[in-house]
Amino acid sequence: MRQVGADVEQVSRRAALAAAGAAGLALMGGALAGCGPAKAAAKPVRAAANPYVLRIRPGFIQEATPALMKQTFQPWLAQNPGVTIELMASLGRQEATAVAILAGEGPDVFSDWVLPVFLSGNLLLDLTRYVQQDNVDLGIYPRLQLEFFQQGGGLWGLPSYLHLTAPAVNLEVLDTLGLTYPEPGWTWQDWGQLWRSAAAVNAIPSKARLGYHFSWDGYDYYGNNPHPHYLKGFGGEYVDPTDSSKCGLGQAGSVSCLEWIYGLNSEKVTAPSGGSLAAGTLVCDNFATNVVVQQVPAWASLKWELYDEPAWPQGRVAYATSDFFAISATSQRPDIAWEFFRYLAVEPDWQRQMMRLIGMGPNQKALWQEWVSVLQAEAPPIRGKDLDVFVRQVESDEPYFGLTFAYQDGLAAAAINAATSPAQTGTSSVTVAAQQAVTTVDGIEAAGAALAGRMTANAKAFPTQGPAVAAVPPGV
Repeated sequence: MRQVGADVEQVSRRAALAAAGAAGLALMGGALAGCGPAKAAAKPVRAAANPYVLRIRPGFIQEATPALMKQTFQPWLAQNPGVTIELMASLGRQEATAVAILAGEGPDVFSDWVLPVFLSGNLLLDLTRYVQQDNVDLGIYPRLQLEFFQQGGGLWGLPSYLHLTAPAVNLEVLDTLGLTYPEPGWTWQDWGQLWRSAAAVNAIPSKARLGYHFSWDGYDYYGNNPHPHYLKGFGGEYVDPTDSSKCGLGQAGSVSCLEWIYGLNSEKVTAPSGGSLAAGTLVCDNFATNVVVQQVPAWASLKWELYDEPAWPQGRVAYATSDFFAISATSQRPDIAWEFFRYLAVEPDWQRQMMRLIGMGPNQKALWQEWVSVLQAEAPPIRGKDLDVFVRQVESDEPYFGLTFAYQDGLAAAAINAATSPAQTGTSSVTVAAQQAVTTVDGIEAAGAALAGRMTANAKAFPTQGPAVAAVPPGV
């Protein structure tokens, strides 16, 4: 069962995007409202002979501003006569969407952020054939981020947007403490020393000061542990990259990463939460591209700046989320669904509209310099800040979410959190905790593989007559 902390993170992160629909218009001058619709690049699907209602759940701000969301689809609809769009309300958790798809009542195209729920049920359309037929250049996406969607020989989705982070530093605190500003090329050790120094020198006796907040998403958003990109930076993983049914926490890189992070947290130098950049009780925070319109105004009076992520022991890796667009395997018109999917995720027009509407980080590398220009022009509080840190991240293919286990995702996550909890409180060594996680998770995965094998055997014993999904209407 998913842990409460992860539920809070999921809800709050997407609530922030929804709230950004209104806040973004105020902060960015309602940029979309003042622009005519962009011309859609996608080719018509000529569906007029057999009209089709395309059911979609794009997420983002649809619940807050459905009229504006529908407006962004008009260019595509104008070039695809006969197609109408039904904007589905949020179905809640991933399991609800999965059940709706199985029942034939789910969306044709949808966004989500937890992939295993859909992969385990074979609920997603493999996009490989469509990408090949349209010669889609997958190099437009950050490589490490794209790899998340290429599992088991298929392509099950594409990034819907990029939520990135970079260190934001309160320079006033560093001035007060006489500490050196971060410099290009700083390693994780340099940053760690800065955080230690800032937390140790107490110029404000009445306030406890933290050096930094680690992103605490944990494995696949289950919380209670560091985000996977930290482990990747040390050469480790939650999941064994050579076998997704094995746990990777026993690897030397994973152990080293957790020892470093748990150690800083236990020293009260860093933490997953607490403190305030604006109040000076937090020296370094994660500046998040998906909540610019809420985060930046609170820092308007500060002397602060953005910096590159640390250079980790195994190179540069940056935070990213797994948010994706996908097509349901039960869509009655996958050809139409693909054309709309391509408008959302491959062509640049819709990404540009959302960039201007809510400051959303685009899913493609080539659009990030444009995102910087838009934010600098439309959001005065961030004008002059080094937003190019995000351009550098995407151009260098640094954004990374991690890998997922082949079976029983939730059970594996719970086992990881249970095994590592004693190490976080200092009642167990990281090495012992990591090995406990490996033993338990590998057992869970083995049981999951056996269950999947029995289900496959049963399915073969009772073959389904006729097509697995509804056929394309004749004459189209």
